[in-house]
Amino acid sequence: MADKVTESISKKDLDLILQVNKKAIEIKNYVSEQNEEIIQLLQENKEKQIEFEEKISKLSKIDKIEEKIESLNRQAHDISRDLFKIQVLFVSGVLGFAFQVFQFFTSKK
Repeated sequence: MADKVTESISKKDLDLILQVNKKAIEIKNYVSEQNEEIIQLLQENKEKQIEFEEKISKLSKIDKIEEKIESLNRQAHDISRDLFKIQVLFVSGVLGFAFQVFQFFTSKK
């Protein structure tokens, strides 16, 4: 009779151990699935981060281009002003020369 008690206890213990192991395997599988999802999300996040950094780099290049355009606009404005000054001086010189030619011909008469 003592053997039957130890056998039934052992059988109950074995059933309990099997249930605990089964539950541990289920938990391990669930955790594994979650880890795979986390890895996938991290990979997607990394790809988006790379995309974001590329966009920031492009925006930085656009800012530099805008600065260069502003600089060129200032230089063009300065050149335009200098050309206007040269035109005024040239017209003044031509008018002075024309006046002297006119005086020369009018004084000979």
